[in-house]
Amino acid sequence: GGLRKWGTQNSVFPWTALKLVNLSLSDVASLIAGLLKVEDNAEVESLAIVIYRKTKGNPFFVLQMLWLLEDRDLVYYATDDVLESKADIADNVVEVIIERLRAQPQIQQKALLTAACLGSLILDVSTMKIAMGLPSHFGNDMVSKTLDGLVEAGYLSSEQKLSSTTYRFVHDRIREGSYALLDSEEERLITH
Repeated sequence: GGLRKWGTQNSVFPWTALKLVNLSLSDVASLIAGLLKVEDNAEVESLAIVIYRKTKGNPFFVLQMLWLLEDRDLVYYATDDVLESKADIADNVVEVIIERLRAQPQIQQKALLTAACLGSLILDVSTMKIAMGLPSHFGNDMVSKTLDGLVEAGYLSSEQKLSSTTYRFVHDRIREGSYALLDSEEERLITH
């Protein structure tokens, strides 16, 4: 969707890591109004209040919440009652991420889970193919498309280096959520 492209769009400018403070309610309303191309923050105030209440203004959680609402087709102009009654979302950012991850295609879930088990290493396509235990007919180009889909979805970032592309999680919480896709301690031990 459009919100994901805004958050992960490749640019001619290098990305720089910044320490962010929590957004105010006004900041959240301005962000939502800008993303939805609404001129008056008052038009998105009820949505901003719901998101602010759930996220406490954490910028990462605000974006995750907006992406989840977009995935559920709930981000649109509507009455206060419609937004409030349909915005049934977890209060924990990892739970929101896990919910979004479970909606991804199985191969993308496997890639995220594998990457999470490997830790916060920067991964390349060949390493991921081997670590995922994919059959030989599953070519590097298919692995690359899978990882690129995860970049577009906002879970991974990519960096072109000489003849290969490397990938890493955009946030530790996404790695945590990916690892949590394993339902039991037994599955975690088998996977490692």
